[in-house]
Amino acid sequence: MRKQPRQARSKSMVRDLIEAATRVIAEDGLEAATTARIARRAGVSVGSLYQYFDRKEDIYLAVIEAITARIERIIDEVMESTKGETLTAFVAELLRRIWDWMEEDNGLYLRVALYWNRLDDLGYLTRLEQKVSYALAMFLVGERASVRRDTLPVRIYVFANAVTFNLLRYASSPPNVIEKDELFTSLVDLGEAYLHDAPS
Repeated sequence: MRKQPRQARSKSMVRDLIEAATRVIAEDGLEAATTARIARRAGVSVGSLYQYFDRKEDIYLAVIEAITARIERIIDEVMESTKGETLTAFVAELLRRIWDWMEEDNGLYLRVALYWNRLDDLGYLTRLEQKVSYALAMFLVGERASVRRDTLPVRIYVFANAVTFNLLRYASSPPNVIEKDELFTSLVDLGEAYLHDAPS
């Protein structure tokens, strides 16, 4: 971002530009998301847009940052609402809540997810994987008696990536032969078996 907005009006304009970019990407595709089109959708001049963003790619990063920050808040909310419950309950609720949010507004964020691999230049997926890893570790601390301790860090890493990658992969390119609920059930079952079973 070229300059940080300080006044309420400037902050509102930047929010409007990010929202406009999100909608243009979702409705018309990434190639159509030009600075002129984004500015027009936000109701501002292109010059106003360039006060805050050097190029359209910077707006794309702001869109992904906003989506990532929202998913991180959902993770925190689910950690709080499932506190004292099992890891399985946490994973099931987390998948449901993230998907419900992505489906809001006629699937706005599901449509943006189609372009995640072309938008994520700064490793936002890694940031989400780390957030999920931390949440998994916190739940596993409360389930010490049933937790596999051998190579736990690597198994948390593998499972956190399985959750984040499969969720975004399914959102961006759902296969016809797999229903969302089937995927979610499989991920929950995977976590239960992979993180809890006694080593063989």
